[in-house]
Amino acid sequence: MAAADNGVVDLTELHEAVASENQQRLSGSTRKTYASCQSRWLLWLYSNQRTLLTTNWQQRVEATAPDAQFKTLRDLLILPANLQDPPIHFDAFVVRDHFLTFLHQLKAVQTPEENASLNTKQSMRSALVCLFKDYDKTLSEAAKGELERNFQAKKRIHAKQLQEGQGNVNVGKAPLSFGLFAEVCRLLMGSHLAIGGAMTQARAEALLLTYVFAHCMLTLSWNLACRVSNTATVCYSHMSWANDAMQIVFAHMKNDQTGERPRDPRHLYANPFQPEVCCVLSLGIYLLCFQVGANNNGHLFGGPNPADRYSSILRNVLAGNPERLAVYGADATHIGTHSIRKGAATYLASGTTASPSHTSVCLRAGWAMHGVEGTYLRFEGAADQFCGRVVAGLPIGSENFAVSPPHFVFSQSFTESALLDIIKTLFGPHFPEQLYGLASFCLASVVHHGAFLSRLPKCHPIFRSALYSHHHQLLPMLRSHVHLFIPSPDTHSHLAITGIPPHVLIFLRLRQMEHLAAQAREEQHTFTGQLSTHMTSYQQRFQSLEQELQRMDVRMGQNITDFLEARAASLGQITPSAVASMLSSNNAAIISSFQQLLQPLLASPTTAVAAPAPAAPAPAAAPAAAPAPAARPPLPTAPRPVPVPAPRRASMSLQQADESTSNA
Repeated sequence: MAAADNGVVDLTELHEAVASENQQRLSGSTRKTYASCQSRWLLWLYSNQRTLLTTNWQQRVEATAPDAQFKTLRDLLILPANLQDPPIHFDAFVVRDHFLTFLHQLKAVQTPEENASLNTKQSMRSALVCLFKDYDKTLSEAAKGELERNFQAKKRIHAKQLQEGQGNVNVGKAPLSFGLFAEVCRLLMGSHLAIGGAMTQARAEALLLTYVFAHCMLTLSWNLACRVSNTATVCYSHMSWANDAMQIVFAHMKNDQTGERPRDPRHLYANPFQPEVCCVLSLGIYLLCFQVGANNNGHLFGGPNPADRYSSILRNVLAGNPERLAVYGADATHIGTHSIRKGAATYLASGTTASPSHTSVCLRAGWAMHGVEGTYLRFEGAADQFCGRVVAGLPIGSENFAVSPPHFVFSQSFTESALLDIIKTLFGPHFPEQLYGLASFCLASVVHHGAFLSRLPKCHPIFRSALYSHHHQLLPMLRSHVHLFIPSPDTHSHLAITGIPPHVLIFLRLRQMEHLAAQAREEQHTFTGQLSTHMTSYQQRFQSLEQELQRMDVRMGQNITDFLEARAASLGQITPSAVASMLSSNNAAIISSFQQLLQPLLASPTTAVAAPAPAAPAPAAAPAAAPAPAARPPLPTAPRPVPVPAPRRASMSLQQADESTSNA
C-alpha cells in the first residue's frame, strides 16, 4: 500500500486490511466450521424468515443453484467481513423468533431423521456470536440471557433423555486405549496389506508412503497429547534433543491464541520394547523416506493440509479393518483424530496405578489452570519427563522403565565426525544442522530395530531409502556401534537418564541385588561342583588306601601266624590251627614232614625209639602179660604270649622257619 504524494492514504484499502487482520483471531479450521453453521442458519432464514436477510444476500441465494447455495454462502462467510454488506439486519434480530426456533427444528447432517446433538447446537450459538463480532455488532444483554436460559434447559432435557436410554451417552469421539493405539500403529506399518491382485506392488508402495507420514503424525500426537493441528504445524526449529529425550515446543495452541503462555518443552522418549509405538523410530523412518527439501519452509510435515490428509488416512485405515477394532470393542465411527489426544491424556492420568500428578498431566496436554493454580503451579522438567516415559508406553512396573534410547557409542574406528558425514548423506543436504543430534538418535533407533523392520512388506519405502539401497555395508557397521542400557551402579555412560520415579530406582536396586545373589549362587554352585570333584577323588584314594591296608593286614596276620607257628615248632610245640592247616593240605611232602615231626614228639622223652621188628616172626612162647605202654608226653598247651616282633622279623619266610626247626 503506497501513500499519495500529499500523505493521504486510501482508507478503503486500510479498512480491508484491518478487517483481514481481525479475521485472524480465529484459526482457519474454526473459521470454516463457523461459516458452515452460519450458512445453514442463513438458508433457513431465507426459507422461513426471509425479511431478516439483507437484499444483497437474498439475491446471492436466488442467483445460485439450490445444490450450491450452501457452499456459496460458506465461502463468502469465510472471507473477511465487509461491514458495508452485512448478511442480516442486526437491529431487527430477535433471538427467540430468528434463532431458537431454528435450533429447535435443527436436524443432524449425517442422519436427517434425527435431531441435531447438543454439541451441534452449541456450535451454532458460537457461530452466531462470531457473526455479530465480525460485523462489529453485539448481542443485547437480554438476548444473551435468553440464550443462556434456553441452553440450560436443553442440557437438562438432554441429560434426562440419556438417562432414559435415548441417544448416545458418549459425547464426541471415544478415547483411544493404549492397546488400540498400538494396533492402529501396526496397521499403519502395513502389517495388514496383502500384496497381489488389485493391490499391485506400485499401489502398495504409494499407500505405504502415506502410511509412513500418518504413522509419524499418530505417534507424535499421542506422545505430545496434543491436537492434530498442533502436530501438523511442528517446525524443525521447534525440535531438539536433550540427554535421553526429544523435545518439542509449541508457539501457538487453541487455548493460547496469542502465544502468551510459556514455551515449555515436552519430552518424548523412545520405546525399544514396542517398536511399533516408538515415536523416535517413526520419526527416523519418516526423515529417511521424506528428505527435507529446500522449499519445505521449515515445517516437519510438508504439503498442503497435513492435518486433513492424516485424518483421511486414519479414517480409511480404521474403516477398512473393523475386525481388528472389534477385538478392542471399538467402532471406527466413534474414533477420530481427537481420540488420540483423549486417549493419551486418559492414559497419563489413570492408565497406571503410579500415574503422574494432575498438574503435570494438565501442563502436558496444554490445559490452562486458572486462578491460583495457574499462578503457582508451573512447569518443571522432571514431572514432564516422567509424563513422557509413561505416555511412551514404557513398563512402569519394571526396571525397564529406565531404559535408555538406542544410541551410538564412539570409538577410534567410529568417530563423531564420521557419523555426521553419514547423517548428511542419509538425511539429505538440506537437513538442519541444529538437528544432527536428533538425527543421530533417530538413525540409531532405525538401525537397532532392523529385525523388526525386516518383517515389514518388502515394498516398504524404508527399503528404498539410502540406508538400505545405496550403502549395503553401512547398516552392519552402524549396528555394531548401537547400544542401549538399563542404568546400574556399574554402568558408565555419558548419557543421562531422566524422568525416573523413586519406585523405579528401588527396582534398579533390587535388580542389582538379584544380580549379586545370582552371582553368589553361581559361585556357590561352582564351589560345590569343585568340592564334589575333590571329595570324589579323595574318596577313591581313601578306598584304595583302605584296600591296601586290608591287604597289608592280611599279609601281616599271615606273617605273624607263620612266625608263631615257626616259633612253636622250634620250641617243640604246635598250634591246632597249624595242625588243621597241615592236615588239610594235599601236599604229600608237607604231610610226610609233619609225620616225621610228630614221631619224636609222641615218643617218651627218656626212652629211645625202638628199632623196627625183624621180618621173621618170633618163636611161639607162653603168653605173658603185656608190657605197660610207654608214658605219653602231655598234650601241647596254648603257647605263651609272644611279643610281636619288629616288622622286619614279621616277614620271616617259611624257609627261615624250617631252618629254625631243623636247628632245634
